[in-house]
Amino acid sequence: MPKLVCISCNLEMYPKKNGVYCVDLFDNGEPYSITHCDIWKCNECGYEVLAGFANEPCAYHWQPDFGELLDKLSQSEIVIKNRGRNG
Repeated sequence: MPKLVCISCNLEMYPKKNGVYCVDLFDNGEPYSITHCDIWKCNECGYEVLAGFANEPCAYHWQPDFGELLDKLSQSEIVIKNRGRNG
């Protein structure tokens, strides 16, 4: 895992929570895939980022149990939605 440094505070960031899930979304807002990752935080300013992504998603929208898994994770785990690129 590469080192993460807050560009505002010039301090190294550290893991806040391991084992969260990032849900990548299509342009229309529908879920596409689910990937394990971690939340990292700057202890000075509180800025947080997702990092430490798994090499591959653990589930894709076309898999039969995708909706069920997404519902289950949404009720019991931290899930962050990724709306894609900003231009």
